[in-house]
Amino acid sequence: MSLVRAALFTACRYGDLRKMRVSDFDPENKMILVRKPKSRKWRHVNLNDEAVEFLSVLAAGKPRTAYLLIKG
Repeated sequence: MSLVRAALFTACRYGDLRKMRVSDFDPENKMILVRKPKSRKWRHVNLNDEAVEFLSVLAAGKPRTAYLLIKG
């Protein structure tokens, strides 16, 4: 369910979301970094307040190197 909500908030592909790390999420600037997407150009995705709140809950307590959306 978290992947679906993240996809709706960010319009990112499943593969990009699956690779996303906690360090790619920047709540202060309300954006995420998409590393090496299908287009091969890194990009930033701007987030609204609801998306920042949702991703902040997912990132809470995880180390910066942990995956943001996938457990393990």
